[in-house]
Amino acid sequence: MATLSHKRPQSAPARGHRKSASESVARMSGEDPAKVSGRIDEEIKKDLSRQKEARKREVKVMLLGQAESGKSTLQKQFQLFYASRSLDVERLSWVPVVYFNIIKAIRMILAEVDHESSLHIPNEPLSLPEVQQDLNSIRIRLLPLLALESTLASELSGGITLSGGRTGAYVRSGWQALVAPTWTIGPDLKKPEAPNRTREVTTLVARTLTFAVDDIDTLWTHETIRYYIQRRTIRLDDCAAFFLDNIQRIGEPEYSPTNDDILHVRLQTLGVMEHSFPITLSGRTYDWKLYDVGGAVRVFPYLFTLI
Repeated sequence: MATLSHKRPQSAPARGHRKSASESVARMSGEDPAKVSGRIDEEIKKDLSRQKEARKREVKVMLLGQAESGKSTLQKQFQLFYASRSLDVERLSWVPVVYFNIIKAIRMILAEVDHESSLHIPNEPLSLPEVQQDLNSIRIRLLPLLALESTLASELSGGITLSGGRTGAYVRSGWQALVAPTWTIGPDLKKPEAPNRTREVTTLVARTLTFAVDDIDTLWTHETIRYYIQRRTIRLDDCAAFFLDNIQRIGEPEYSPTNDDILHVRLQTLGVMEHSFPITLSGRTYDWKLYDVGGAVRVFPYLFTLI
């Protein structure tokens, strides 16, 4: 059962209390209490002045728009143009996201193949037994990679599961700090500090992808798949086509995302995403804060007040 506390709420220290503290410090140091108190006051003033100056250098921007409207792409382009070094720091964290985009695209292609096959339309490529057998053979070889989709999504989402039957990878603000490996830089080498679950899953996906590269390329360039893509029966967004076009490069063991790769990734977000990076303009450094609001409609009033 909850109980009520009758203690008085603590208030900010009174000036007399601060004076007593300064007198205690003075007694221990042998200094004049008035001088110690004055020095404390001066430090407080300097701290407030620094905070005020820091707020002057803050630039806050809200990115508003519907899902898939390009807010995240705009944020990444802005970061690439004005703060490319901060993007370099994040580069490795995008590796599992690129892999997830590729696996998702493969699954969508095979799902459309299943749907078209179930229609049994005469004179269509999928009505031919040899075509179905060929695509089924490719599917079987890609099953180990497809089986890793949910595990990779779970790692990117930090173990978050959503109600309503929604699936996929959903990330919150600060997800890159959890995904990127921690490195120890010594005089002669660079190595992981400690095991990282997401890193282990990413490594497993990378190895599986490397073995599956030729099969992915075969599926993507298969004349039947090209036929249905040209007819818009199989619909993929530009990012999926970009990654599948570059699958041989991405499948390399030492793959590191390029700027184009990072700009093309698609990732669903939860809540408000805050992106902060320093930008130097005319010799002065500003702290830019971009807020990707997404679908967090309920926090609009709060954010407008904050900014």
